[in-house]
Amino acid sequence: MARKIAIVGAGAVGGYAGAHMVQAGEDVTFIDPWPAHVEHMRKHGLRVTHAMDVAEFSVPVRALDVTDAQQLAKENRSTSPSSA
Repeated sequence: MARKIAIVGAGAVGGYAGAHMVQAGEDVTFIDPWPAHVEHMRKHGLRVTHAMDVAEFSVPVRALDVTDAQQLAKENRSTSPSSA
């Protein structure tokens, strides 16, 4: 089974590191507390630029608002066999 990676906080550091992981083929979900930022990432992906002579790139991403992630966690706990 392929691993899944969650990046909590898709600001400068999380966005940069996660975008490189997506570009490398990893299964990454970005979780961010700012609904407008989540919506922008869903529509436009992430664009990485560099200060030096390195080509910029964009990647499509899967992004969740932190409240969506909390709801998924609650649903998972209530349906897992260990919670019975």
